[in-house]
Amino acid sequence: MQTNENWLHPLALEGPDAAAADEVSQAVAKLVAMWSSALGHVAPQLSGYQFRALEAVVREPGVNMTGLAEALRVGPPACSRLCGRLEAAGLLERRSRPGDRREVVLGVTAEGRRVVKAVTARRHHELAASLARMTPDDRDALVGGLRALHAHGVGHPREGGPGASDT
Repeated sequence: MQTNENWLHPLALEGPDAAAADEVSQAVAKLVAMWSSALGHVAPQLSGYQFRALEAVVREPGVNMTGLAEALRVGPPACSRLCGRLEAAGLLERRSRPGDRREVVLGVTAEGRRVVKAVTARRHHELAASLARMTPDDRDALVGGLRALHAHGVGHPREGGPGASDT
């Protein structure tokens, strides 16, 4: 049986934005690879999800498990296992919320903050090096384009549309 795998390639999409989507997709893939490689330069080794969890708790100290699961778009059992691994590595701590011992809140340990800081610094250094090779006009165009993508909802699936959560 023959299959048509052409649908897998972004340029198989029709319309005036298909080529632009392909170019952006390729650039994002390279950026994601650079972002991910920064995780390989710290100990302990972390997955992307583990690092995202640490970042989320750094941004919102005292978040509970439900809040973190929602931020990561994972179910509570998966979030609990993820936090267990981070806790075992000495990067995250769980404790009872003062005044409500039944609610578990999360905090990043000093070692966890060191890891987040090291990965973030490496990412910023590598990104700054790439940006430094660009002309000022190209940097301005890139920033403007990223602002436009953000303003038009990139990364925020519309209810019922492609990429919308099934939960």
